Amino acid sequence: MTNAWMAEVLCCAPKLTDEMLAAVRSAVHDAFYEPDSGRLIVVLELVAATPRAAAIDVFRTVGALAVRPIGLLRLLPTDEYQRETENPARLDLCGTIEAAEILKVAPQRVVQLADENPEFPPAVAVLKRGRVWMTKGIHRFNEQRRTPGRRRATASDDTLP
Repeated sequence: MTNAWMAEVLCCAPKLTDEMLAAVRSAVHDAFYEPDSGRLIVVLELVAATPRAAAIDVFRTVGALAVRPIGLLRLLPTDEYQRETENPARLDLCGTIEAAEILKVAPQRVVQLADENPEFPPAVAVLKRGRVWMTKGIHRFNEQRRTPGRRRATASDDTLP
């Protein structure tokens, strides 16, 4: 029994030129490239008897493209992939104002943190009105963030000489 599969592979492709990207796109179903991060998502359509055989074919094809897979492979039957593509899951996103409310800072500070702090979550999109982030990432950043200045006094501090 053979099955039609769709695969998405996350690859590392720093400094991918336009010519190289065109060559990748001609060899696969689709490709999405983020020049800033060097991440390349390759989408392949293939036929294989088992998911294991499909995965082997995917890595063989991606290996021939001279890009390096970095460990994320999504492999779905073609009909399920198309259904998921047509009806994507709703993302929990927040803009600058919502991020400012979560972090309890001014919106300008959110922009500054995004520009200057490497620990700040990356924006998932940049719209005309500004960047948007995954809300979960902003909450995680808030939990791990150390604010500058002296820490607040607590009741246990009163007992110290």
